[in-house]
Parts: sequence; C-alpha cells; structure tokens
Amino acid sequence: MDKLTVRDFVSEKIGGAFLVEQLGVWSRAEEIDFDSLPERFVLKCTHNSGGVIVCRDKGKLNRKAAVKQLAAQLKKNYYFQGREWLYRTIPPRVVAEAFIGSDDGTLPDDYKFFCFDGVVRAVCVCTNRSGKHADYYFFDREFRRLPVNEATANLPQERVIAKPKQFDRMLAIAETLSSGIKHVRVDLYDTRDGIKFGEMTFFDQSGFADDYVGEGDRIMGEFLKLEEQA
Repeated sequence: MDKLTVRDFVSEKIGGAFLVEQLGVWSRAEEIDFDSLPERFVLKCTHNSGGVIVCRDKGKLNRKAAVKQLAAQLKKNYYFQGREWLYRTIPPRVVAEAFIGSDDGTLPDDYKFFCFDGVVRAVCVCTNRSGKHADYYFFDREFRRLPVNEATANLPQERVIAKPKQFDRMLAIAETLSSGIKHVRVDLYDTRDGIKFGEMTFFDQSGFADDYVGEGDRIMGEFLKLEEQA
C-alpha cells in the first residue's frame, strides 16, 4: 500500500495522533533537504518494501550514499519483484519521518497484526530490529504462542516474549483499520509516545514466506475464508 496516501486512510479511521510525524516528501532523492531535518529521522520510499534509511546522527550520515541508494530505488517498479499488483501504479517518492526509537537509538518492536475479515487472527512480534537480523515470533490474538515459523516453534518455554501493555488497544486499532477487508496485515509500534502506525500490506513477504514450518501454512491458510466462484 502507498506509504504516503495510506496516512489519509489511517487519519480518517482512527485519527492522526497515531501517525508518525512526517518531515518531508520528495519526488527525487536529489531534492531531499537534509538541512531542514532533525538530528534523527527515517527516510523511506512510498512505492516499495524495505530499503529504509534510519539516521541516528545526522552529522555521521553519508548523504551522498543515502541519495544514491534512494535514487536507485525510485527508478525501480517494485511490482516486477514479486508481482504485487498494487505496487504497479504507486508514484515513487521519498518521505522523511521522525525517529521513534529510544534515546540510545534502539528501534521499537514491530507488531504485525494479521487480519482476516476485520478480525485479528495472528500477530507477529518483530524484535531485535536494531541488530543485523531481527527476530520474528508468532502469537494468536490471546498472545499465546502460535508455532507458525521456525523461530516460534523452537522458542524455549522459559523464554518469555512480553505482551505489550497496550496490546488490547493495538488489537482494536488493527481491527478498525482492517474492517471490511478480506485480508490485510496491519503493522503498529508501541512507543514511548504511544501507539504509532507503521504500514498496511496485503502481501506479507510478497506471498513467498519460506520460514513457515510444520502446520504453519495450514494454520495461517485456514484463517482466510474465500467464497466459491461459479
């Protein structure tokens, strides 16, 4: 989903207070006004997935490299990578948003709510996001372990992933945003400034999740109810 226009949808549904502060929008990477940005910020494209530049110290940012990276992304139509048809016509732009991590630069955990017909059926907690390899653990709507992927299936029983204090509120927000939609993933952050919206996507991992194990595919697949076509 377009990472810029989705803000209007979110604002209408749940209010603008849940949006991360937007600092700028540019059609060309070369137009980014770095001098106007604060010491910490995030740059990302509106038309693809990944490739986010997290700046924790503007004085240490290699601006030339950042512009080069973003300019290369703007030239690519993300549709051709995974054939996710919604991306085909999204205008490529760069947006700058406020940094919502902690004072030491740690990124907040990402809560990915898998919604089916407006009901949260599973949530993937993405933690350790500041490291080279983030960790992904699945839970049901009661925050009980859901052995969908290898990381969750092999998680020692003594290892506890804490349920966020605002989990019930986050679940309600995800269900409000997904109301009337057959399937969508709603990503939210639990920050020191409250719950913040991340993104919405209809194609988790472009539909090519390769880390599901055991009954993982069946568990997730049975949540999706499709009407038979004549």
